[in-house]
Amino acid sequence: MLLIVVLLLFASMAFGQVSRPNTCVPAGEGDRTSWVHDHLVINAEDKPIRNLRGTVRNVLNQPIQGVLVEIFPRKAGDPDPVHFNGNDSSGRRVEACVTDESGEFSFELGAGHYEVRGSKPDWNPTSMLVLVDRRRGSKKLLTVPLKVGD
Repeated sequence: MLLIVVLLLFASMAFGQVSRPNTCVPAGEGDRTSWVHDHLVINAEDKPIRNLRGTVRNVLNQPIQGVLVEIFPRKAGDPDPVHFNGNDSSGRRVEACVTDESGEFSFELGAGHYEVRGSKPDWNPTSMLVLVDRRRGSKKLLTVPLKVGD
């Protein structure tokens, strides 16, 4: 048994990634976006990704704890976040969690267009418009920037 665990660890290191558990705590139904200040929108759909994984960071590149990370489906080709025009097919978020001290999040979703929204009271919310493509997407992790409100 120990030999199998050691072999799996070396195999994962050889491919450049050691799988870590998701440390983002599932959000409650009552947890909603904090629309306190300016809203930053980043369109990153021109660089498809394989998975919705990443970290929420401040302007000093430090991870932020207590950020609500929400995922909304979007229509292909729509340049606006869901909040602006209600263009998601379900009318509701499909996933949400609150980051711990690592600032990390991870969601297992199928291919498609999504809005990844990060918000925290007294911080400016950020929306990243992303395309998940499991075959052609990059393995790169997302960095969702958040800035303290003005």
